Order: sequence, then C-alpha cells, then structure tokens
Amino acid sequence: MGVVLKADFKRKIDSRLSSYDPNKKNWEYQSGIFVDMFNLFPQFKDHVAAYVERNYCCVVNDEDHGDPRSLFTFLKEEEVWKLNHWILNRRNRAFVIK
Repeated sequence: MGVVLKADFKRKIDSRLSSYDPNKKNWEYQSGIFVDMFNLFPQFKDHVAAYVERNYCCVVNDEDHGDPRSLFTFLKEEEVWKLNHWILNRRNRAFVIK
C-alpha cells in the first residue's frame, strides 16, 4: 500500500527561496535553504527521501529524521546543494551555474 504525498502545490515560495542562488555554495546558506524546503514542502522531503534511499543504507522517516538537520550527518555539502538546486531551479532551466 502506498502513501499519498500531502503536498500543497499552490503554496507560494517565499522571497528567500524564490531568490535562491545556486552559485552561493557556502554551507550556512545551502543548509538553511535545505531546512526551509524540507520543512515547508512535502514534495521536497519526498525527493530527498528517494535520493537518500537510493544512495545510503537508511530510510528517511519522521521518527528518525523529523528534523532535517539530522540528514546532515551523512549528506555531503555537494549533495545538499544538488537537492536544493534540483527543486528550486526546475522552473528556470536556463539558469547558469558557475
């Protein structure tokens, strides 16, 4: 039996997230974006969970990983950046990464 993703696709992205700059690779910026996305958007959490399950020997669930910061124990900085970038720049594929 599958779990239905309870995502609100009409939810607006706030100004901080809509002005996301993938060229800022410093950890504080990227981890903050990741935490916001993980907490606000179930579809992002679902994407992160799928990525983790494909690449690590663990499952993302609310009991073990209710706090997105717990994922930072094994996700590399580059992976956090890629996950942020994948979601926030889907609508703007022309964005150039430096």
